[in-house]
Amino acid sequence: MLSQLQMTDYAGIRPVFGPITVETGVAYYSYPRSAIDTSYPEYYVAPSYALTSRFTIRVNAYYAPNYSRTGAWENYDSIDAKYTFDSGLAISGELGRQSFGTTMATATDTAHKLPDYTYWNLGFSYTYKALTFDLRYFAATLSKQSCFLITGTGQAAAGSNGCNPAVVATLSWNTSLSSLK
Repeated sequence: MLSQLQMTDYAGIRPVFGPITVETGVAYYSYPRSAIDTSYPEYYVAPSYALTSRFTIRVNAYYAPNYSRTGAWENYDSIDAKYTFDSGLAISGELGRQSFGTTMATATDTAHKLPDYTYWNLGFSYTYKALTFDLRYFAATLSKQSCFLITGTGQAAAGSNGCNPAVVATLSWNTSLSSLK
């Protein structure tokens, strides 16, 4: 049984050098109540440059040496941009490329190269103090069969609908150590 929930825990630093911010750290993906433990760490660096006080561009590079404990490496590179209005409303988008290595052979399955794909999103967010509400459209160039190979959801012959385009709403909380008083 696969988990219906993905939890992502982040730890990192975000030093600022004038208009340049360099965020680096590790994300740990876990899947509570999953019959098979597919949790794994992913390392990242995401430098950004504030072109103006309202417009920022960022380059992202993520790497996991053992994606979902399959033995395949995983790499995600992207560029994104964000424009923030005075009201706290922002518009942003991202274009990226996800690449994978080859899985380990097991007693029940041969090794295979996981499919690479292009990914993008576009959305709006509203921030009030430390809370952000985000509404975003996500899409990727994955076929149903390629989605099945990466996620393990669905059926091998029919593929998976888990990678279809989607609109997702998120509520997040973000703060820094200096603001905790």
